[in-house]
Amino acid sequence: MCGHFRLKNDPTHVYFADNTDGPMVQFQAAAAICEIILREFSAYQTLDLVSLKNFMLNYCLHRPNLPKYVRDQLVLAVATIMKRGFMEWTETERENMFTNIKELWDMNDEQAPVLASALSNAYVDQFSDMKARAVGLNWEFHHKCKVWFEHHMLQRLFQHSLQTLHRQCHGRENVAIASPTPDILFETVTLVEKILHWEFDETSDHAALPGTSGSGSQNNNSDLDSDEPDTRL
Repeated sequence: MCGHFRLKNDPTHVYFADNTDGPMVQFQAAAAICEIILREFSAYQTLDLVSLKNFMLNYCLHRPNLPKYVRDQLVLAVATIMKRGFMEWTETERENMFTNIKELWDMNDEQAPVLASALSNAYVDQFSDMKARAVGLNWEFHHKCKVWFEHHMLQRLFQHSLQTLHRQCHGRENVAIASPTPDILFETVTLVEKILHWEFDETSDHAALPGTSGSGSQNNNSDLDSDEPDTRL
């Protein structure tokens, strides 16, 4: 597992040392990683990017006291890596997005399911039209990413989040109403809300979630056939 990320064209090193305790330093380093990934993505090997992604997830997992704003910036960096490299990843590497989340959800660890829901939130944001971070690529790239996410990720995330909510609500039947809301409950409710507000692509003929349906219009490919030039998002 890599402990630092070397910038090939810059003398600066973006790294997280295991003994780093300053939340603002951690936050700024994670933000810098996002910027570097977007600016210099093609300069890095796939294995380096996968190692960095895994390092950041492990960093969050083993630090239960990490402030939420730091953790959210780290999982945003992970989601940015996966979105920016979407066309370069194999189908197995894409599928690992969900595999990583499911492994976290299934861990017998209090922090892991929270991280799973936070990471899921970051992926939903990045692959949607609402909060996707600009990655310097054209509309067709974003469209393909979004359609793949709808077909391969969204329903499974929804199902797991509902299962998590069921377990949490069942376990809190005798908990006082005024008691603090667990982090896992907050993150999962947020995730469910985002998924329910997902704007499904109008070219999709298939229901991405139970009880929903694509528009299935006769002009399914109208966006792709448009003569309008690509805009860089």
